[in-house]
Amino acid sequence: MGEWHNVSLEELGWDVFFEKRFGSFLKKGWVPYRVARVDRNRWLLWGESDPIVGKLSGTLRYHTAEPSSLPSLGDWVAVKRSDDHQGFIHAVLPRKSIFSRKVAGLVLQEQIIATNIDYAWVVVACDQSFRLRSIERYITQCHRSGAKPVLVMNKAELIEDHEQWLNQRSIIDPSIPVHWVSARNKQGLDSLSPYLRKGVTSTLVGSSGVGKSSLVNAIISEDLMKTGEVRAYDHKGKHTTTKREMIVLPKGGMIIDNPGMREIQLWADEANLDQSFSDIDGYAKQCKYANCTHGSEPECAVREALEKGEISVSRWENYQKMLREVRYLEKRKKGKIR
Repeated sequence: MGEWHNVSLEELGWDVFFEKRFGSFLKKGWVPYRVARVDRNRWLLWGESDPIVGKLSGTLRYHTAEPSSLPSLGDWVAVKRSDDHQGFIHAVLPRKSIFSRKVAGLVLQEQIIATNIDYAWVVVACDQSFRLRSIERYITQCHRSGAKPVLVMNKAELIEDHEQWLNQRSIIDPSIPVHWVSARNKQGLDSLSPYLRKGVTSTLVGSSGVGKSSLVNAIISEDLMKTGEVRAYDHKGKHTTTKREMIVLPKGGMIIDNPGMREIQLWADEANLDQSFSDIDGYAKQCKYANCTHGSEPECAVREALEKGEISVSRWENYQKMLREVRYLEKRKKGKIR
């Protein structure tokens, strides 16, 4: 299990929300743990005592209809402890937030990435790997998750004028905080401090190669230097993401790192899309007709904004593509399309 310094449940994110929902389990003698890693049929669980390995109880295993209802990374679970640092998971507590995506392929199924997160960091690399259309998909899933999206611009040392560089790429959502960092040079890390405090959970999402693991390593190194403490934030030494896992930082806060995703298929709805494209939604509300398709209708504010360059053509095309995708998904969920 590695070295472990005892932590309180509150440091792991336990609060009134979960406490209220744990009453019936407490009467059965079960105790709360949080899922820190999932390895096939084994769950690494963290609580007030030493970490333990959890296994599903027979009841939970055979009476859970959907895979998304099984314990996932970040979940709080009710556990009956046994000997030798093990225990049986009997229940999954209700979730405050869920970052997920649709399973790749034709299967209509949700794949949960992380739960009970407060902030979702969309990590972007300021180099040739920058893909705006992919970022818009991540942001949409952030809005769907219930967590607050944060844009973390890594490799910022490659850019001279950050704001101009960002404006030229038409990222328009002033509600999302933007942080310019360099994991390589350990610059800008202090700007992420508000998300790294006791009981707060952040997850890193983004494409392969954007530097998520490098960023986590830089934060861990900086954190250890400031505190002079050692905690079992991982079990390997230098952190490299091969599986999703939760990392507890010495000065407080948790990070859930994720391997890079080749693609992120949407598991969202039109309301989430409107949040991600709030500029387009704002113009759409100014159209003369409420059911405007933004085609040939007169006094279409969206079409006018496109002609003036207030909405970029590429952004509009991606919005339309994603809109078709979420509408198709909704029809499949309702059984209108197989």
